[in-house]
Amino acid sequence: MFKKENNALYYFLYVLVFSINKCGADSTEQLDAQKHENATRLETKIITNAAKNEDASISGIPYSVKFKGDASEDLIEEFKNISMLVRLSERLPTSLTGLGKRSDEDKKKFRRILASNGYLGGKVSFRISAKPEEAVVKFSIITGERYTISTIDVDSIDNPSLFKGGKKNLLNDILNLHTSEYVDLKKILDSAKALKRYLQEQGYPFANVEEPVGLIDHKNNSLMLNFKVKTGLLVFIKNAQVQGLKNVEEQFIKNRFQWKPGEQYSIKTIEATNSALANTQLVSTSDIEPSVFDNTPCKLDDNETPIAQPITLNAKITEAAPRFIGVGLKYATGDGIGGHFFWHHNNLFGGQEHLGTSVKVSRRLKRVKVTFDLQDCGAPLQELNTQVFIRREIQRAYRGDTVGTSAIIKRPVLDMIQLKGYLGVSAEKATLKQDSVQHPHSLLGIPFGFTFNTTNSKLDPASGLKASINLTPYAGKLEGAKGLGLFFAEAATYFPLSRTETGEPRFVLAGFIKYGSMFLKKTAFAPLNKRFYAGGSGSVRAYSYQMLGPLDNNRNPLGGRSKIELGGEVRFRTIGDWGFVGFFEGGLVSRERVPSVKKDRKHFYSGYGIGLRYFTSFAPIRVDIAIPQKRRRLNGRTVDAPFQFYISVGQAF
Repeated sequence: MFKKENNALYYFLYVLVFSINKCGADSTEQLDAQKHENATRLETKIITNAAKNEDASISGIPYSVKFKGDASEDLIEEFKNISMLVRLSERLPTSLTGLGKRSDEDKKKFRRILASNGYLGGKVSFRISAKPEEAVVKFSIITGERYTISTIDVDSIDNPSLFKGGKKNLLNDILNLHTSEYVDLKKILDSAKALKRYLQEQGYPFANVEEPVGLIDHKNNSLMLNFKVKTGLLVFIKNAQVQGLKNVEEQFIKNRFQWKPGEQYSIKTIEATNSALANTQLVSTSDIEPSVFDNTPCKLDDNETPIAQPITLNAKITEAAPRFIGVGLKYATGDGIGGHFFWHHNNLFGGQEHLGTSVKVSRRLKRVKVTFDLQDCGAPLQELNTQVFIRREIQRAYRGDTVGTSAIIKRPVLDMIQLKGYLGVSAEKATLKQDSVQHPHSLLGIPFGFTFNTTNSKLDPASGLKASINLTPYAGKLEGAKGLGLFFAEAATYFPLSRTETGEPRFVLAGFIKYGSMFLKKTAFAPLNKRFYAGGSGSVRAYSYQMLGPLDNNRNPLGGRSKIELGGEVRFRTIGDWGFVGFFEGGLVSRERVPSVKKDRKHFYSGYGIGLRYFTSFAPIRVDIAIPQKRRRLNGRTVDAPFQFYISVGQAF
């Protein structure tokens, strides 16, 4: 059986290997006798040798550890990682008795590792021998045959038809266990958790999965597994109560419940609700659970089919502070130091109105923006987002001032809170300058599109997918044209491959792709700040901001009518709050509306780099260095720097 503490795996091992309790070559009594018999002789040899060398600094018995047998290198490495002898090698034992105790503890641990990897008949023994300079602990490890799973059974105490008949294959998928596969006791432990999770997803909030039992068949080198389950009541959600509110309206909270009255309970729905509440920035914590814990067995009809019962949920809410103020700093090789100040009030008049101000200042950009948003505007979950901004830019491609405003309605699509559609109106007036020539424009736009987001974090995503598609037709006063259209799509995905003991993602694969296209006859007609550029933080980091693309004779970016960017990143969290990343990114900017494989492939530039991460409670601090694979030359001069350096808050994408 499994124990519910951290040593559950070890406890289970003892049950599984009860019939092979003497895996080692020596019994405990023999080992003690042997240590007692050899102690004086071995200690005398070591101390005498020290006296011969007139080394009075030895305060303990130096020793080394060796392995022999048929264990693989991976197993030996696993042994070393948990070995007391290896871990305490700098703290020498003062006697052979102490060395023997360490060795005996390691023997027990090694046997557990063998069993946890499926070597249920494995044997471990050790000998301690004297050398001229030290004692040597020699472990003999015979793994034997690796055992396989012969049968997997789940018996439900109160719901006997749960996994009978054609549901057998489903059970294997839920447990992620199959007959004939090698025994992996950690995987067996995880399968018990997965089974409970599955039941909670299927309407059984009170499900309990007992500690699995394994019966060893040494004759056939196999293990028979049995899981005992009590599903408890199958329930549907009748209603929900909200507790803990002070300033937030109850209906605002209920509008974000991801279930409808009468819907079957699912832990997934509860988690989606918690996520939706957290995204409002008005809720600090939310705890949603059945109002009463019911230990009643599952109710069945005459055909042993579960009968769903009504349940009331309690949503305990802790409100977040409505006001928020923050300051951010960043650095990039091409842009220098930049600062960001922002202030938000998320419940301005008590109706969940959001007012925000943002000020950004850097060598190339100075921007002031004021936003005002209304939640549940006209309908549940429908948002109205408005903004007014003024911006002064001193970019390589252009410089000048822009004033703009927008109002956008956003709402979920198909009752999916992760998928939202939006439609709005925007207006801007700009006076921009390139090479001392002014290029003014006035534009009225109708932006519309969709966003999709299942990521677990805004600043440090480690799982999920986010994507957006936007199309904005513009009309207004342009040079050489009466209007234009902009299309832009992007997506990023994140795969956690392993996690730390505390559940934090340890190893993450991440990737992104971006594509933009402009509907306009010539690039020369396009407003300077609506053209597509690439390079810099959040783009292809190996090239400076806006510098990946067509350049004029003075090495100034010209921009393009289309662009493609893509990249991948490996993120690895090490010990504590530190982590490292490695990345590879590339992209191109084309003067054509759609990039041409023939014309533009030679203008595809890429780079690679590494980064350091320090994880704080709110976001990682990012330090990156990126190197271009190709440094361009123009008019006999090198355009691109040998590297780009970045410091910022949050992941690059």
